[in-house]
Amino acid sequence: MTSAGASTLAVVIKNRAYRAATATIYMASDAAKDGTATPAIAGHMHGHMWRVALQPGDVTGPHDMPIPVLEFAGIFGNYATFGPSLPSTGVDIVSLTDSLTSADVLASGRAGAPLMRHVHARLAALPDFDRLREHSLVEHCYGETNILADADSRGYDNVLRQLCVNLNMHYVRVEPSPLIAELLDQLRAIRRRSAEPGAPDAPPAAHDGVGPVGNGVRVGEADNPGPPD
Repeated sequence: MTSAGASTLAVVIKNRAYRAATATIYMASDAAKDGTATPAIAGHMHGHMWRVALQPGDVTGPHDMPIPVLEFAGIFGNYATFGPSLPSTGVDIVSLTDSLTSADVLASGRAGAPLMRHVHARLAALPDFDRLREHSLVEHCYGETNILADADSRGYDNVLRQLCVNLNMHYVRVEPSPLIAELLDQLRAIRRRSAEPGAPDAPPAAHDGVGPVGNGVRVGEADNPGPPD
């Protein structure tokens, strides 16, 4: 685990081999439930962006989805969507996330809560994640570090396009992998079953207690209001 500036923390994904890379590819992801009329999961890689809208029941109600699970699904979505186009050698692939829970799970290779375990299992089963694991790192970021995915997850298209202009970045909207919608449907089914009478209590998440960065999940992990519309 190495420090990577005031607002980020880079962590090597478990089982990653150490070797020199000639380039670094950054993939960012975010999920938003609050502070927007268009909540979504979104991913970004060097100007290429995908977004999957959340259903009303994901955001509020008896079966609403925990935000750390949606954040972790965003990382899954990046590997599912962008993974097939990424090279197998000569690069470092850095996943940027403002979810400390997701960073913990990727760094440790362990998840405690059933929904997080399911996302982790689906991620590990992706052929491209398996292929790219040795080149991958996860970086916990917050504030303006994750601003592109943050804006996209809230549907702030005007902000997103202006950011790309300011950064001299070509804006490309890509089709998200259908595996993301499939994963979300599976998570909804698990969530409904867990709410049934007599369902066992979920075990504590892997990050409970003292984790890699301080005391568990950073307060306000995914409650950043995002950039102004």
